[in-house]
Amino acid sequence: MNPVAIIPIRSGSKGLKNKNMLYLNNKPLVAWTIDALLKSGVVNCEDIYISSDSGEYKQVLEKLYPSIKFDMRDELYASDKATTADFLVYFFNKMNFRNKNFILCQATSPLRTGQQIKEAYQQFLNNHSEIVVSVVKSDESDELFTTIDDDRLLKDIVGIDKNYRRQKKVNKYLPNGAIYISSTIGYLEKKSFFTSGTEGYLMDKTSSVDIDNKLDFEIASLILSKRENKSSLNYSILYEYKEIINKHKEIIVSDGRVENLSYFFDNQFSTRAFQGITLIDLLNLLEDNFFAPNSSITVSAGLYDLKQYSLEHIQDTLLKIIKLCDYENIALRILKIAPVVFSKDFDNKQIDNLNLVLSKNLNSKHFKFIDVKYDEDSLLRNGVVCSISE
Repeated sequence: MNPVAIIPIRSGSKGLKNKNMLYLNNKPLVAWTIDALLKSGVVNCEDIYISSDSGEYKQVLEKLYPSIKFDMRDELYASDKATTADFLVYFFNKMNFRNKNFILCQATSPLRTGQQIKEAYQQFLNNHSEIVVSVVKSDESDELFTTIDDDRLLKDIVGIDKNYRRQKKVNKYLPNGAIYISSTIGYLEKKSFFTSGTEGYLMDKTSSVDIDNKLDFEIASLILSKRENKSSLNYSILYEYKEIINKHKEIIVSDGRVENLSYFFDNQFSTRAFQGITLIDLLNLLEDNFFAPNSSITVSAGLYDLKQYSLEHIQDTLLKIIKLCDYENIALRILKIAPVVFSKDFDNKQIDNLNLVLSKNLNSKHFKFIDVKYDEDSLLRNGVVCSISE
């Protein structure tokens, strides 16, 4: 049985008037959340409930999504004083929901994806979780937070520089408001998403953007524009890929850092030519009709995969491709990811961890993990790996 999805959108927002319905890149803000839920495959249109106190919102959204259910919320539960618990207890009683799983998604998180909703719900089911809440890693140490008095003096921070070391900072995580998952029975019992049984679903910082003011709105618009531009390149990528694969049975897919691959000659398909396209994007595009049976592929995992995706996501995608290659009898070689030098975006410990995962999973006669030999001067100069050796 599908869960129900709930999107609360009251009309009385103070930071940005009518922010839940403001048009963000050609569609209402709330529509990004509706579309993410539909793309997740976890719910159907008729499983989505919009709860609002605005008849105008209802009129617009019912034209865009005729199958979605709309709850006209009582004013008492649409005020600033009404808590999330107040609203949900009211909503579940009104809808007579007594034994259902539900996903609550705030409209102010338009960058949360359908894949993330799917993964969070799978975590909820697989772990038999009581509650799953999406979180994002905090960049700041709570030791540095302080208050300012009427004389502009900083309080609660005296002498902090004597003992504070950034390297010793404990990782902390914040709920980002994008995804809340529970059962109606469990929630009605405790009336909170934060209990001793709450699990965190980790999201990246970009997907965690929460719109509260005009600056947040503009940031979200820029990120969505970049995503849309990237999508428009997909056809170009597929066309170039098909041109290469029609000529060769042995292909290398690379991010462009690896040079001196002379034995591959002109059969290298590099993602470097497509700004913003990562190797993981490419593999996701191609996995449905990957390579012809009995062919050979060498994959160079890219640094920008590590910038935009978690290690877990990269690992899961590559392991899925390994299984696909095994099924199609495709020889697969994966190049070791070379280290970085003075990079603000990448961490060599993460790279080492991913290399370890890859080496452990590439242990059959069809799969090889290939060590990368690099020239230190070239790496320091321009980040290029100069050669490889098996």
